[in-house]
Amino acid sequence: MAFALLIGAVAVLAVTGWHALFVAAEAAAAALIGVRAVTVPRNRRVWALAAVGIGQWVAGGIALDLGWDAVAGVLFAGMFACEFLGLSLFLHGRIRPFPVWLAVDGVLAAFTLAALGALAYGPLRGATHSEPHIVAGLLANIVCDLVLLALVLVGFAATSWRPGRAWLFAGIGLVVTSTGDMLVVFGETTGPLVQVLWATALIFIALASWQPTPTPTATRVGWSTAALPLGAGAVAIAVALYCGIASGEPVAAFMAAGALLAALARAVLMLRENLGLLHSARREALTDKLTGLPNRRALLLQLDRAIAGQRPHTLAFFDLDGFKAYNDDFGHAAGDALLQRLAPRLAMVGGRAFRLGGDEFCLLLPHALGDDAPRVARAVAALGERGEGFQITASHGLVLIPEEAGRVEDALRLADERMYARKRHRRAGQAEQARAVLVALLDERGEDEARAAALAGEFGRRLGLADPAADVSAAYVAG
Repeated sequence: MAFALLIGAVAVLAVTGWHALFVAAEAAAAALIGVRAVTVPRNRRVWALAAVGIGQWVAGGIALDLGWDAVAGVLFAGMFACEFLGLSLFLHGRIRPFPVWLAVDGVLAAFTLAALGALAYGPLRGATHSEPHIVAGLLANIVCDLVLLALVLVGFAATSWRPGRAWLFAGIGLVVTSTGDMLVVFGETTGPLVQVLWATALIFIALASWQPTPTPTATRVGWSTAALPLGAGAVAIAVALYCGIASGEPVAAFMAAGALLAALARAVLMLRENLGLLHSARREALTDKLTGLPNRRALLLQLDRAIAGQRPHTLAFFDLDGFKAYNDDFGHAAGDALLQRLAPRLAMVGGRAFRLGGDEFCLLLPHALGDDAPRVARAVAALGERGEGFQITASHGLVLIPEEAGRVEDALRLADERMYARKRHRRAGQAEQARAVLVALLDERGEDEARAAALAGEFGRRLGLADPAADVSAAYVAG
C-alpha cells in the first residue's frame, strides 16, 4: 500500500510539477527504507546507511532551495559516501567469500569513470553558461553516480548477471538517478522531468530494500567476471593515449594512470590465485587421498630423478600379508583405517614413502641397502600390526638404483617380482609348518585318507595355499 501511494504521488508530480510533492515523495522513500532497517535484522547496516544517505539527499535539496550551497554540497557528499559504503557492505554480504580482486575491479572501474569525467570537464565548461564551480560540482555528482554504478556492475558480473531482485532494483535506481543528474548538467535545469526521475529512482531503491535477501554465493569466475576489468582497462588506455596525444588534461591522465595501476594489481592478484590453484591441483594429483602419502605418479617422478641423477638409491616395494582377510572380517572402513595408521609409521622410517594403491607401499631410500639393513627392518615392522583375531605383516622386495635398474619400469617390475618371490617363500614355509602339525593331528585322531584330504583342503585354503588339499593329503599319505 505504501509503495502504491508513493507511485501515485510521483504520477501526480509528473502532471503538476509540485515541488513540495517531490520533497514529500523523497522523504517517504527514505522513511520506508528506514523502517526496513529497523524492523528486519538481515542487512540492517546496509539499509540504515541507505536511509541516512537519502535523508541527506532530501536535506541537501532543501538547503539548495534556501540558497545554502556549501551546506548542500556537504550533505550531497555525505549521501554518496553512505550509498557507496552501503552498497559495498551489501556486495560483501552477497559474495562469500569475497575475493580481493573483486574489490580491485571496483577501484579500476572508479578510476576509469573518474578519468572520463575529468576528460569531459573541459568541453562541458566551454559549452555551458553556468559558473565553473557549479559545472565542477555537477560533474562530481555524475562521477559519483558512475562510481556507484560501477559497484553495481561488479555485483552483476560476480554473480554472472543473476544478482537477485534487490541488487537489480538498486541498479535501476542508480541508472535513473544518473540520468536525472546528466539532464541537470546538460540541460541546466531541475524541472519536473528531473524531479520525476529522481523520485522514481528513490522508489526503486526503496523497493530493493524490501526484497528477500538472496543466499550468499561464491564468485562465478568466467568471461562475465572478466568483462568489467577488461572493458575498464581498455577505456583507461584510450584515455591515457588521448591525453598524451591530443589533450592536455592532467587530471584525466592521472586518473587513467590510477586505473592502469589497478589493472596491474588485478593481474598480479589473479596470477597469484592461478598459481595457487595450479600448485593445489599438482599436489592433489601427486597425493594419495586416503593416507596423505605421495602416490604412484609421484613415485614415478622420483624414480626418474633418482635414475637420471646416477646416485645410488634403494627402492623397497611392500605388500601387506593378511590384509584381504582383515578387510573380509572387519570391513573396508576398518581396512582404510588400518592403512591410515600404517602410512605415517612408514613415513617416519626415513626416505620417501609412497602408497601405490590397495595394500601396496614403496619406500625410496638414499644409498644402496640390503635386506638386512636396519632401516629396511624398521620399515617392515612399521607395516605390521597384530590384534585380536588378526595379524598383518609385510613382504618386501628391494632394487638398487641405478645399479640393478636403469629405467623406471624395470625398477618397479624387479621390485614387484622380488616381493612376490619373498611372499611365496614365506607362504611355503608357513605351509610346511602347518602341514607337519596337521599331519600329526590327523594321525593321532586316526582319520581316513578322504577325511584327511577334506580337512587339509579347508585348512590350506584358510592359509591361502595354491593346492592345499593335494599338498597336505600327500604329506599325510607319505607320513
